[in-house]
Amino acid sequence: MESHLLPAAAAATRLGIKRTTLYAYVSRGLVTAYSLPGRRGSWFDPIQLDALTRRARDPVERRPDLRMTSAITLIEGGRYWYRGRAPEDLAATRTWEAVAEFLWTGDDTTDPPAWPVDEAAADRAHRALASIPADAPFLDRLRLVVAVLGAGDPLRLDLRPAGALATARRLTGTAIAAISPARRGRAAARIAAALGRRRPRPEIVHAVDRALIVMADHELAASTVAVRVAASFRADPYAAVLAGLGAMAGSWHGGASRQVETLFRDVAGGRPADAAVSELLARDAHVPGFGQPLYPAGDPRVTLLLPLARSFGPTPEADAIERLGKAQGLPPPNVDFALATLVRALGLTFGAGEALFALGRLAGWLAHAIEEYESRTAFRMRAVYAGPRPGARIEGLMI
Repeated sequence: MESHLLPAAAAATRLGIKRTTLYAYVSRGLVTAYSLPGRRGSWFDPIQLDALTRRARDPVERRPDLRMTSAITLIEGGRYWYRGRAPEDLAATRTWEAVAEFLWTGDDTTDPPAWPVDEAAADRAHRALASIPADAPFLDRLRLVVAVLGAGDPLRLDLRPAGALATARRLTGTAIAAISPARRGRAAARIAAALGRRRPRPEIVHAVDRALIVMADHELAASTVAVRVAASFRADPYAAVLAGLGAMAGSWHGGASRQVETLFRDVAGGRPADAAVSELLARDAHVPGFGQPLYPAGDPRVTLLLPLARSFGPTPEADAIERLGKAQGLPPPNVDFALATLVRALGLTFGAGEALFALGRLAGWLAHAIEEYESRTAFRMRAVYAGPRPGARIEGLMI
């Protein structure tokens, strides 16, 4: 257990410092010195030393960096592409179903196959929704639907490429049927019906379709990493999607648009925009809906969704918050801000932003799961242990 520890001289060499500096680090709590039974001097953990070296580098390198091979989405130079195609171009000429098929198979078609719907499974999932509060957040409702569908699908463990693709189509088609009052028709129309527009006009269906396409994938977002980790250990597509939904439930991911919707609702109710934003800044120096680390110059998804929202009429709350954010030096608005603006402009139910985020991302999650089944990533991250070592003595203190 102790054989990997390094003596002080080797530890100092590894860090590129003098031994006196090494012991200064010990006194400051930056690194731990261990005493080993029957051996002289202080001993050091090389993993902890390497972590200290990384922390001393440029701040960008302080973030954990997990990389894997993927042919689905490229983010580069302040933009992103699906399999080499610009999402805004696809959104102008394709339905979300066609883009999902493109992500799953690489087949770029304007006439995708109809997704099958297991009517009995959709009915079971729909009945299950009656067991939770009617005002439960959409992500909670979707998690329940996916869990019920997965439990009843005897073919979910067929992870061959063709089998996983068939499950992706069945899962998505049946999940939409379970949450929507409409069982047939374009996915965007049925999703719009599920989000409060029972008979959506064509322009609303088109807007929902574009939002779903824009949100279909975004490389290795936190929820997508969760999906790929699950799939790499042969979790079935339903379980992989549930892993993604679990990661998305946090307020820093899919739930952020719901916070922006709350902000807009408060301002529409008469609360001054500066008071609402000031409270958020005082709480954690962050305003939901602003800033995207991958796009410091501005989120490209916003340039499609915000003008789309404003094509339906005035957006006074969004305009007021955006102006205030700019005056206060906040980063540019991100896609959560744009989604909240769009769903408000379309007259969809509260929480529809996170719904469009999650439903659109089903396409990308399943694409990543299918890719993972075909070429498994060797996931086994290691912790940089910072606690007491069993059986060791820390500089004068037995533990």
